[in-house]
Amino acid sequence: MAGRVGPSGQVHAVDVNEEFLRRTAAKASDEGYGDRVSTHLLEDHRAPLADGSVDRVLAKNVLEYVPSAADVLAECFRVTAPGGRMTATDSDWDFLIIQPWSVEEQREFFAAGAHAFKEPNIGRKLRALMLDVGFVDIDVSVHTAIDTRGGLIGVVRNFVGYIAEYETMAPERVLEMLNRLEEAVESGRYLAVLPQFSVTGLKAG
Repeated sequence: MAGRVGPSGQVHAVDVNEEFLRRTAAKASDEGYGDRVSTHLLEDHRAPLADGSVDRVLAKNVLEYVPSAADVLAECFRVTAPGGRMTATDSDWDFLIIQPWSVEEQREFFAAGAHAFKEPNIGRKLRALMLDVGFVDIDVSVHTAIDTRGGLIGVVRNFVGYIAEYETMAPERVLEMLNRLEEAVESGRYLAVLPQFSVTGLKAG
């Protein structure tokens, strides 16, 4: 992003995670963009940016975790300049496909880890939520990651951690399902499909 805005542009990275911001600043500096990237630690619900101060807002894999997606989108609308645009990209976990698990097993597994998300089905709701806060000319697209080599197993392992944290599924059941997934990778029978909704809206000027 820093490379695309050009020498006169500025990228504002806003996050609740101080470590993520530290990595962002370090990477920007390493790539020669340190003067174009500002990091901001979010300590309450309000972004540390002035009204209408940015031309583009991007929220990627954020809104499924926040307490209120509507409040976050309203704040994004506030900081977007008239004529500017926001893009929100997020998952909808009911669209995920993982083979060799059955549909029932998949639902069981992801339901056991769903407590990690405030809104696991945010993808399908993004368009309406963006209209509600004032964005217009909404464009919706779906980008699908297709994995046959095991790359998305990292996502599954994240869920294993969520499940273990709250003990929402028997550990031996989790291990059996995970082993079966890894065996499918080795035998070439594994398939994972993860669609993400990407929704862009305009702030009328």
